[in-house]
Parts: sequence; structure tokens; C-alpha cells
Amino acid sequence: MAKSAATQVCLGTEEIAMGYNSELGPIDPQIPFRGEWTAAYTIKEGLELIETRAKEKPEVPTQVYQAIAQHYDPALLRRAEKAINYIEDMATEIAGNMFNDDDEATDCVEELLELNPHGKSINIEQAENMGLNIFDLRDHEDLWSKIWELYIRSDTIMDEHGREKLWETKDHTISTGGDG
Repeated sequence: MAKSAATQVCLGTEEIAMGYNSELGPIDPQIPFRGEWTAAYTIKEGLELIETRAKEKPEVPTQVYQAIAQHYDPALLRRAEKAINYIEDMATEIAGNMFNDDDEATDCVEELLELNPHGKSINIEQAENMGLNIFDLRDHEDLWSKIWELYIRSDTIMDEHGREKLWETKDHTISTGGDG
């Protein structure tokens, strides 16, 4: 499972290996908002919704919209817009490794940016339809079995010890978080 930032990393490759239950996710920059990490698009779209509703229903007192909008200061909106623009620029540049044409890279990144919600799944067929170069592990059962075993073993280690991050090499296992 590769969501948001991990999907961006995948864009930097020439090919993405995906198997039976592999999934990518939207590129969705997160920024701090009211003590939590929130999708920059959610903040931007929230303000746009207030503006749209105010135009559609002018009979509603202005104070109603002002009360809602007070939670969104202009600096917050600007941070959200900057995060979205930065991610779009970076992802498009990174995607240059996978796409021969800059317009194809831009189109794919725009599609990944516009997907909602944050945790949406993109399967193999959807990834291929976006123009991503997919190595279909379903056609390579032995390799898929080894990758799946590594995933299950890693997930077990993480679960048993409450770990947050895991790095595996041929000779070492390093994990962080948890109880030692």
C-alpha cells in the first residue's frame, strides 16, 4: 500500500510493481490544522464551499458565513495552496522518470491530486489507465509470493512490538517506536 508521499516515490521510478492487493493513493499534501494533520485540499475546498454557498444563498445573513469562515484565516488558505502547488510541481518533476512526455506526467499528477478522499485506493487497472507503467506481479507468482511473505513478516514484527517504521536489508532489521 503506497499512499500520498509513497505514491510520489513510486512516480520517481521507471516502473511500479503491483500485485493482487497492491494499491496506490492520491497525492494529498497534509498541513497542520487545529491540532491535526489535514488534507490541504480539504481546507481549500472548505473555503471555496463557503464562498459558493454565500453566492448561491444571498438571503442567508452574512454573519453565518463569517462565523464559519473565522476558522480559516487567509494564512491557512495560503499554506494550503502553497502545499498543493509544491506537491504538484515536485510530483510532476519526479514523474518525468516514468513518462516520456511532460504533458502525460502533468495529466497523471493532476489526476492523482484530484482524487478524494485521502485514503482512496488505486488498483492496478486504474493505475494503468492513468498512464503509469505497471509491472503486474500477478503474472509472476513466485516473485509475488516472496514479496507477500516479506510483507506479512514485516507486518507481524510491527504489530508484535508496536513499531512505527521498519527497514529491512539482507543482513539487518531496523525498526523504530514501540517497546524496544
